Amino acid sequence: MTTFKSGHPGGPGRARGSRNRLSKKFLDALLADFEEGGAAAIKICRLEDPVRYTAILASILPREMSIETVAADLGDDDLDALIERLKTELIEQHKVTPKELEFHKPKDYSANVD
Repeated sequence: MTTFKSGHPGGPGRARGSRNRLSKKFLDALLADFEEGGAAAIKICRLEDPVRYTAILASILPREMSIETVAADLGDDDLDALIERLKTELIEQHKVTPKELEFHKPKDYSANVD
């Protein structure tokens, strides 16, 4: 038995925008409820059921993240120049001291290469 007949336009279907109105009402109600006690509920979940809390966190994070950068195509000299330029900008524009930009240089393993 076929519900739809060929060449028949069918019924009027759902009113235009009804799904959007329902979604908006639901999200508005959810937001109101969260504003009332959401932060406390999150804390209770974290304290009483940390495994569930972690599962909830994992469920809202993106499954895959793609990060593309121009720096991936740069050679060592270009990367060094970029780092120096960024350091200069931080010092000049954001009033960061050179001491704040110091970091430990990675160990040089090139001497161990055969």
